[in-house]
Amino acid sequence: MPGKIQNLRATAFSRQAGLCFYCNMPMWTDNPQEFALKQGFTLKQAERFQCTAEHLQARQEGG
Repeated sequence: MPGKIQNLRATAFSRQAGLCFYCNMPMWTDNPQEFALKQGFTLKQAERFQCTAEHLQARQEGG
């Protein structure tokens, strides 16, 4: 099953041009250091932009 989820995530990432569907911010898939450097983020800040099903933090959890 993990393979299917990874394929769906990769398809969505490509379809959305690497941007989050919700906030329209760029996301990374495999190299957080490169992403942080390119976006001008710290590595800690870049962690929040990893391509996941939903990278956003729920409001009830402080987001």
